[in-house]
Amino acid sequence: MLKSWIATHTGLPSFYSTNDIAIETENGRILNRATSTNPTIVSDALAVPGEVTVYLVGGQRVELVRPNASDKRGAVVMNSNGLGASGALLVNNSDETDWKSDVAISEVGYARWSLRKKPISGKSRILALNEASALEVVGVLESVGPVFIGPAVKTENVPLRCVIVNSVSRSRGRLGRVVFDVSWTESLLSASGAIPILRWEDWAHLGAGWQETTYLELLSQIAGMPA
Repeated sequence: MLKSWIATHTGLPSFYSTNDIAIETENGRILNRATSTNPTIVSDALAVPGEVTVYLVGGQRVELVRPNASDKRGAVVMNSNGLGASGALLVNNSDETDWKSDVAISEVGYARWSLRKKPISGKSRILALNEASALEVVGVLESVGPVFIGPAVKTENVPLRCVIVNSVSRSRGRLGRVVFDVSWTESLLSASGAIPILRWEDWAHLGAGWQETTYLELLSQIAGMPA
C-alpha cells in the first residue's frame, strides 16, 4: 500500500508505504532511502508553499502542492521533529544573508580555496502576535537540532531553509506582539526536509485519552490520510 497526500494538520506533503521505499524530489533531495524492511512514514518540511513539488516515490512520479498560508506574511518555524509555531509571521522577507570566503593567501600571494561549499549565515525577524504564539516560537527555536525557517507563502528568491540557530534576541513590540531576531547558519548536512508525520502531542490533542488504536488510524484521524 502506498499513500501520497497533503497532511491536514501540517499542510505538508506526506507519504506512507507498507514497504521501505526510496523517496526523493525531482531535484535530488532525498527524503528516504530504502535500507530496511520497515514501513515508510515521512513528511517533507522543505516543500515550497504554493509550488508543485515533484517526487519520485518508489520509482513513481508524484506531484504535490504544499498550500500557501492564508496570511501572506506567514512564517514557517518548525523543528526536525515536526513541532511548528502557528501564527508566526515573517517580518520583511529580505532574506538577509552573508558568507565568508575561506581562501588562504600566502605571504607571496598564492591563493588556495576550499573544495567544500561553506554554509551561508543569515538573519530572520519573526513576529508572534500574542504570548501563546511566542511560547510556540521559543519552543521551536530552543530545539536541539536543525530548524526550518522561511516564508509560508510562495516568495520569489526567498527559500525555505534548514538552519542551525546561533542566537535569538527577543523584544516586545506594539499591541503585545513579540519580536524575535534570529541569527542562523544553514545546515548543509541535515537539509533533506524529512520529518515525522505525527508526534505524540498530535495524539494528545485529540483529547480522547489513552486508548487502543493503530498508527494507520491516527494517520487518518489526525493527518487526513486517504482511505
